Amino acid sequence: MFPRKGSPDDYGSTPHDQTELTPDEEAALAETLDRVDQEKRLALLDPGPTWKEWFFHSHAKLWVGLSFLILDAFIFGTWISDGSFPASHIVGAALSLAVGLYGEVLLWRYLWRVPGDDEPILGSRFRPSWKALREFGRWTPEAAELRAHPPAATDGGPDPGEFL
Repeated sequence: MFPRKGSPDDYGSTPHDQTELTPDEEAALAETLDRVDQEKRLALLDPGPTWKEWFFHSHAKLWVGLSFLILDAFIFGTWISDGSFPASHIVGAALSLAVGLYGEVLLWRYLWRVPGDDEPILGSRFRPSWKALREFGRWTPEAAELRAHPPAATDGGPDPGEFL
């Protein structure tokens, strides 16, 4: 099917392995090799996130979201009896789905909350509320940076991290 290497084909020409490159092709090849070497050097200097960081900061979002969808389908499915959805179960299904969705949103924000730039800053300290348990989500780059370099207490008061 393919001609043997180094043997001329039926018309007497040599395969592409033995052809000479034109000066333009040589320049383009040299330029490409230089660019690849530069990219390798830059990749070694800044390799990017580790596998753990990549998984928790971006990849796990897909699987947690999918598990929330499965959990919602399970919650709704528990209200179906004998293959039908009676009218008496509508309120119970709506309430249980509302509680489940609130729990899922709260868990999502606990893991991946990043405050927006337009969020009002009332004080220097973050106060947990019914819609945000943490200032930064547990699995965000900002939280990892905060764990690596905790802020020093400047007002002389107690460390808020020591209390619940």
